[in-house]
Amino acid sequence: TPSKRMRILTSNLSATSSGSFLTSKTPYGSSTPFPRLLSHSSHEVTEPDWSLIHTSSDSRQYLGKESMARKINRLVEALRQAKLVVDGLRENEEIYMAQSVLQDMTLVKMNKTIRAREEEKAAKQNRENLALPGPGEGYGRIWSTQEILDYKRKKREEEERDEMEKEKRRNDKKDIAEKKKAIELEWKKILAEHQTAVESWETVCQKLKDEGIKKKDWPRKPSHISKKELTSQ
Repeated sequence: TPSKRMRILTSNLSATSSGSFLTSKTPYGSSTPFPRLLSHSSHEVTEPDWSLIHTSSDSRQYLGKESMARKINRLVEALRQAKLVVDGLRENEEIYMAQSVLQDMTLVKMNKTIRAREEEKAAKQNRENLALPGPGEGYGRIWSTQEILDYKRKKREEEERDEMEKEKRRNDKKDIAEKKKAIELEWKKILAEHQTAVESWETVCQKLKDEGIKKKDWPRKPSHISKKELTSQ
């Protein structure tokens, strides 16, 4: 189904370093690179002899079996070349489709960023246009009237909302910085432990080599997770 295919596509993109951004909630910025055109397959295939399409299937048109066999061989070769042409076109078609999906997802993400900024700008404009009810400027107002009280309430709610948004941005920025710092510390620890493990492995391998043990019987070299895997945890 289309929805299942989209889930598979999103999952596969999330696993790549360049495509994970398109599936994340991070807004699109001016420093974000636009997806480049994918490289297309260059197929140097001999053009089939299309004139063979008009080959007659009437056996009486051939002088003998040898003549028919030669024609069949030409048909087989032309069919083989045609298959190579079709395979190349299909491969490039898949590349074009993948490129279209990436560009579409990029444009959707750009649109979300633009819409969010427009909504933020409109909300700010509404806040700035919030004026005291009543007669024009310079006239007296009764501050206990319901209109004035509603104005003060809306103004207070807007100020509280702005402060909450600022506080959230500060906390988000702080959380990102702390997470990045923790990842760097953990990464340095992983590298140090891996280096120690490799040194021990080299010592064991040298000992086995001196004892004449075959290399295929040596222990495997220690490995560690990638920084990308660590970041995604």
